[in-house]
Amino acid sequence: MTKNKACISADIVASTSLGYNDMEELTAKLKAAIDTLAATLNKRSKMNFYGRIVKGDSVECFFERPKDALRAALLLKTCVKAYLPATVSKQRRLFSAYGLRLSIGVGKMNPVTSVEGVWNGEAITRSGRKIEEQKTSGKSKVIVKRTLFFESGDARRNLLFDSLLLLIDFVLNKATAKQCNILYHKLMRKSEAEISKSLKMSQSAVNQHSTSAGWAAIDKALTFYEQCKF
Repeated sequence: MTKNKACISADIVASTSLGYNDMEELTAKLKAAIDTLAATLNKRSKMNFYGRIVKGDSVECFFERPKDALRAALLLKTCVKAYLPATVSKQRRLFSAYGLRLSIGVGKMNPVTSVEGVWNGEAITRSGRKIEEQKTSGKSKVIVKRTLFFESGDARRNLLFDSLLLLIDFVLNKATAKQCNILYHKLMRKSEAEISKSLKMSQSAVNQHSTSAGWAAIDKALTFYEQCKF
């Protein structure tokens, strides 16, 4: 029996509000985050993870193990939310509040390789379709209600994980750029001492910011998700 795989489809919220240099810098940060994920996840399997940036403001990721997808999704979201663009515009508040919109799709996938231009299968179709439904281009008034989604072929699983992601979404969308930077390192499983040294701030400040950003709830949710069977 073929095991389920997972895919992430994502796009940057209000990317048009960012200047060219901002997008270049943010894209470089996203690429570095994807490379870090690949280096970490591919230690376990030769084809456990692939990630790529598409059309400049969109991201696609493939996971051999669906349980790896949520931590990766939150890593990418906090990476983007931690970025402070130089460009100032009316729409920048949407970018600052939400950063990245992501959907996790779970299902069967055809073999995926890093050189293929097209990924085919249920997982990428489900994640991509959900993101397409959220697109706001051409609308006179842009309203973002949520940015994290889950879709599979199991209605009960969808209800469970979509509810979980809705709660995480509520917590993350209230986090500041500084808090998201700390959450990013926490999601990398770094200790507060390591984060303190890396970000050149006191360990007590790291603890305070992560507590204010709701890390305890996020960590519990991740533990639950990663222990589930797909």
